[in-house]
Amino acid sequence: MSYQSNAWRHRADVSKWVFGRAEFSLAVMLIEAMLIVGAAFATGVAYHLWVYGDHGDMANYAAVGVSTSLLFTVPILFRDAYKFQDFQEGKRS
Repeated sequence: MSYQSNAWRHRADVSKWVFGRAEFSLAVMLIEAMLIVGAAFATGVAYHLWVYGDHGDMANYAAVGVSTSLLFTVPILFRDAYKFQDFQEGKRS
C-alpha cells in the first residue's frame, strides 16, 4: 500500500510543474500566433528597408500579423486541433 501512496504523491508533485491539456493547447496556439505576428513584422520591415530605405509604419505590420494569426488559429481552435493527442499522433507535425 505504501507503493501506491508514494506513486500518488509523486504524481501530485509532478502535476505542479507539467502543463495540463488546456495549458498545452493555449501555449501552442500562442506560440503559433506569436510566430505569425513576428514573421509579418520582420517581413514588412525587411521589405520596406530593402525597397524604400526606411522601416515604414511598423504598426501596420503588427496589425497584418495579428489579423493573419486570428484567421489561422481560430479555425484550428474550433476544430479542436490544438489537442495534445493530435500532436502526439503526428497529425499536426
